[in-house]
Amino acid sequence: MSTPSITPELIRLFLLDRSPSDNFLLDEQEYTPEQLEMALQLTVSKYNTTDPIGVDFQKAETWPYQYEGLLSICSILLKSKAINMVRNRLNYSTKSGVTVDDRKSAEDYIRLAVDFQKEFESRVAKIKMHHNIEGSYNYLNSAFILPMSGSF
Repeated sequence: MSTPSITPELIRLFLLDRSPSDNFLLDEQEYTPEQLEMALQLTVSKYNTTDPIGVDFQKAETWPYQYEGLLSICSILLKSKAINMVRNRLNYSTKSGVTVDDRKSAEDYIRLAVDFQKEFESRVAKIKMHHNIEGSYNYLNSAFILPMSGSF
């Protein structure tokens, strides 16, 4: 069995979500192991359903595109967290005029998620095009093409 190119440790390192000390306001890791696994599965699904569908089919266990995978996984995790922040947003003001919005960073999470997703989609389109062209050339050079030996 091959070692997966994207591990929970790599995702946490990229997001600086390795330990509670990385998230001093939360005092815990931001993403659960289940959320990391879900994001990987959705990344692979998105890749496999990107046109041309059926070209370069991948599995989570053998995902070969580390950087592209991180982009999509992080986009999914950030979107998920932003949804949670919006759902649980509570704005309040004190009598002295101090306003507190403990979930204001949802907009930042969404912006980052969109940027990561755009880069993922751009890079995946190029990868899929490469594999599609490569597959076409392999077909053209198959046994169905007569050799150019001069005699028929």
